[in-house]
Amino acid sequence: MANSVERYYQKKKRRKKRAKVVFFGLLFVLMMLTLAILSVTVFFNAEEIIVEGNTRYTAEELLETGGLKIGQNLFRLDKFQVIDQMETLPYVKSVTIKRRLPNTLRVKVTENEPVVWIAADTGAALLNEEYRVLETVSLPDPAAAPEGQAVDSPVEGIPQLTGIAATELTVGKTAVFGEEDYTGFLKRLYEGFAANEELSWAEVHEVQFAARYDIKVLYHERITIDFGTLDQTDTKLELAAYLLNDNGMTQAATLDVSDTERVYYRPKK
Repeated sequence: MANSVERYYQKKKRRKKRAKVVFFGLLFVLMMLTLAILSVTVFFNAEEIIVEGNTRYTAEELLETGGLKIGQNLFRLDKFQVIDQMETLPYVKSVTIKRRLPNTLRVKVTENEPVVWIAADTGAALLNEEYRVLETVSLPDPAAAPEGQAVDSPVEGIPQLTGIAATELTVGKTAVFGEEDYTGFLKRLYEGFAANEELSWAEVHEVQFAARYDIKVLYHERITIDFGTLDQTDTKLELAAYLLNDNGMTQAATLDVSDTERVYYRPKK
């Protein structure tokens, strides 16, 4: 009899304990739900939006394009949608957005830079190293300049890309060329110059893509660097720099580095 009574009270005690666990568990869930609702309705609303890295567009232009504004909740914000919208701007290369609780958004913009220009129906299309059309500018008419004076070019310091014809040059989109596939060629060449300590892309006046195996660069207005293909680009640039150091850049010449085993410096008569 005593054992039965003892078991009865033990079961009753266990039921009370389970009831407490269930009660406090439900209370915890309710509190979490309440905090979650408050976090997306009352707390963590943006009171400050910091934009960094922008030179081509104002902070207001970027925020308007991305749909960002003061008062938006940091957790309800779809960062990826905002980034996609901002990257539709031609000069915006990439965007990162970081939340800084409780109420700050930091927007970091990396911008495209024009690397070459290519002739277009309306003037000159400026392209980045991945052939994205950043803008189209008009080219001045040399005949309009006073006699003896050169016309300042709106694309001064940016080399012309020749030898290939673009069939589509839409601002904000990647340029479409003919049948030849030059995917990655310009980027490889541009990054090769950037990595070389002695040669500068700013001294490149023309990039000639006659064919995949016939690529030349007009350097310092009078030196033609014949790469052939862009295999071993870094080595070819090092050899070109070596030849220029030996021979200088005062005389027009061709540097043939298409074969890295046999390179030539050929002065032009």
